[in-house]
Amino acid sequence: MTKRDLLRGASLVAGVVVAVVLMVLPHRFEAIEVGLINQAAAFVIVIAGLNLLTGFGGLISIGHGAFVGTGAYAAAWALNQGWSWPLSVFFAMAFSFALGFLVGIPALRIKGIYLALVTLAIAIVFPKLVVRLGAFTGGSGGKRVAAKFRAPSWTGIEQDYVWQYYVIVVIAVLALFFAHNMVHSRMGRAVQAMAENETAAAISGVNIWQTKTTLFGISAAYAGLGGSMLVIRLPFVSVESFDVFFSIQLYTAMVVGGLATILGAIPAGIIIVFLPEVLAHLDIPVGTGVVYGASLVLLTFLSPSGLVGGVAKLISRLVGPIEPPRPKLEPEDAPAAPS
Repeated sequence: MTKRDLLRGASLVAGVVVAVVLMVLPHRFEAIEVGLINQAAAFVIVIAGLNLLTGFGGLISIGHGAFVGTGAYAAAWALNQGWSWPLSVFFAMAFSFALGFLVGIPALRIKGIYLALVTLAIAIVFPKLVVRLGAFTGGSGGKRVAAKFRAPSWTGIEQDYVWQYYVIVVIAVLALFFAHNMVHSRMGRAVQAMAENETAAAISGVNIWQTKTTLFGISAAYAGLGGSMLVIRLPFVSVESFDVFFSIQLYTAMVVGGLATILGAIPAGIIIVFLPEVLAHLDIPVGTGVVYGASLVLLTFLSPSGLVGGVAKLISRLVGPIEPPRPKLEPEDAPAAPS
């Protein structure tokens, strides 16, 4: 048995274990803890989309919290208009995609730190714009959603928060699956070629205009989907949840989880939700915010490639390099014996 076969077997076993844990998890915790897990799963979706844009596409966005807020407010508005939950979630994604597509247009002309400043400006303007549009957003008082995400009777689930957990986690898994497929698709190869060398990619036939704007739109749609999942968890949207600090948290958590890795979104989502909770319970005198920032910086120094990259390197050291399988020669393909 080769090392590749051993890793495949270990991955299969780990997948089964994770699936069982995810199935049992909501029945072992109270509603508050499950609500935090739901929030972390929503952030996993957001960070996966941000990683598509920044980790794979090389386009820096420090204002992704605005797209999350856009999705949350769009879903809340649609639900209050009497729309169904699936249609409201789709509307949130479509609205966020359109906004991200428009934001991607300036990315055709500006790069690097200048693009980061433009996205940061969006994160700064978004809360003020929400307050100005109080007739639609509820202003500084927030927007309450009349419809609640209830567990259907056919599920046999009595607690609504358990049903919310299953829906959000399944959607998060599907989002990671589609992100993985996108990275390995034709568009994913175009995105990575553009990130490595934009000029060479254009010469090779990559449509830079279409790739950048579409990538921004897809990343924003992921953020909008995550925002709508937050509305499923809690039928209330507040502008205070989507400030500049939230956008910086998303970006920092993505780096800690691992750039250019789809699975890096999982530890990133867990960190952004549970690390402040753990630090708050420890009651550290210097302040939770200081320790939170210091912890993220420490994680970055200990594992510059992120948590997922660090684990991958550790496995590589333990198992050793894995050679690609060599094709077996059929009898008719075998070299002829010398005469």
